[in-house]
Amino acid sequence: MGLASGQDMPGWLKDENIPPAPPERVTDDSRFLASNSGALERMRAAVQQLEREHGFKIFVVIHSVLMDSNSQVLADLLQEAWVPDGNGLVVVYESDSKSLGIGCGYKGDLATSHGSVPSHEIMGILQKAMRGANHPMKPDLYVEELTLKLAEEFQHYFHRADSPLPQGRTPRLVALSLGVGAVVVLIGLGLGLLVRRPGGSLIYHFQEMDIPQRLGAPYGGGKVMVHRFGRKA
Repeated sequence: MGLASGQDMPGWLKDENIPPAPPERVTDDSRFLASNSGALERMRAAVQQLEREHGFKIFVVIHSVLMDSNSQVLADLLQEAWVPDGNGLVVVYESDSKSLGIGCGYKGDLATSHGSVPSHEIMGILQKAMRGANHPMKPDLYVEELTLKLAEEFQHYFHRADSPLPQGRTPRLVALSLGVGAVVVLIGLGLGLLVRRPGGSLIYHFQEMDIPQRLGAPYGGGKVMVHRFGRKA
């Protein structure tokens, strides 16, 4: 699926006659990774293990040049064709321009992802993996490390998702929720009693405060007490 330098966009992309998903999951027909001994095998092993254990697919496609398209357009197209259920992603790397495209199945709208991993989790994993790939001056090492980091971060996600809560944590969470609910109800009842009491009378509470004397005599009284007003007829 690789392209020679200067070659036009492949016919299958123009006609949307997309080939089946590669069973090895990582393709490098342009031999971009040839100088990085064993990189292709390591990348394939990592993504295949992830898929085997959790069913989540990662495809990595390396091209030389895309004349009439770009890596993101191709990644989106391959994503729709190879991962229609959204349970995976496609990484396309164009080595000539050093551009990276990632198809995730939601096209920028976090609400439309329908795979096994929530869209916000995918975004977080992508950010971690891209920060963890530390070879900007060596593109072949960057692509390998990015792929391995993606597989590693998705493994961590599925491990967390499949792990049960620690023993005793669930009952404590339930008890805490019930306790908070009870407190809210009691506060509501208490506020209601402060405003209204049986007998139809309304009670208004005024803050107690000391009033200084003016010209040797108090004005307005000394202490302000709670006073009850009758309801208007």
